[in-house]
Amino acid sequence: MRFLGFLTRRIVGIAAVMVGVSIITFAISHVIPADPVAAALGDHATDQQIAAFRAEYHLDRPLPEQYLTYVVGLAHGDLGRSIRTRRPVADDLFDSFPATIELSLAALIVAILVGIPAGVWSAISRGRLPDHLVRVGSLIGGSIPVFWLGLIVIGLFYYQLGWFPGGARIDNFVAPPPSRTGLFVVDSLLAGDLVALRSSLLHLVLPALTLGYFSTAVIARMTRSSMLEVLGQDYMRTARA
Repeated sequence: MRFLGFLTRRIVGIAAVMVGVSIITFAISHVIPADPVAAALGDHATDQQIAAFRAEYHLDRPLPEQYLTYVVGLAHGDLGRSIRTRRPVADDLFDSFPATIELSLAALIVAILVGIPAGVWSAISRGRLPDHLVRVGSLIGGSIPVFWLGLIVIGLFYYQLGWFPGGARIDNFVAPPPSRTGLFVVDSLLAGDLVALRSSLLHLVLPALTLGYFSTAVIARMTRSSMLEVLGQDYMRTARA
């Protein structure tokens, strides 16, 4: 009976969270001051085009009915149609999935390659300048919002210094590699296209560093804590003696 009650509370809690998230996302899409009709059709759209657009996206219905249509669509896996591309949102997400995987893997590699050595360096330099630098960097990485860090990185390294590209996955003048995995870096290697490889790597640098900073901070803190625990063991003190 206890387990059944626990399971019931969990299910009710999950349902409440899902309803809350759906209400928040629906509300956000309606409190944005920009007019979706003007954004999609432009300022020179006719009244007939505007009416057809509002009917297609159910914008001519009352808000409760719009929300109900939205929830029913979500329950059936229908995320609606994108105003920008006029394609199903699910198709746009599917097309962007390889880029998401590539960016996530790049951020993970950055976090591992930087976070573990930083944590070890901090532990063996406990109380000294390297330790303080790593701890401050980890504190900043764990507290700064990723989107705000991304704006800073874009503004500094793209707009001001021009060291790295600021958007897309590859330069406009570079042909994308033949798609085998959907990951531009891997596909460029498989095709032996060094120009596309260089371009795709440069486009990954800023997003990977931005996304990986938080994970780097977490890994560095965990590594430092584990190292200090090991260094404080009796056998380590005996070995140093």
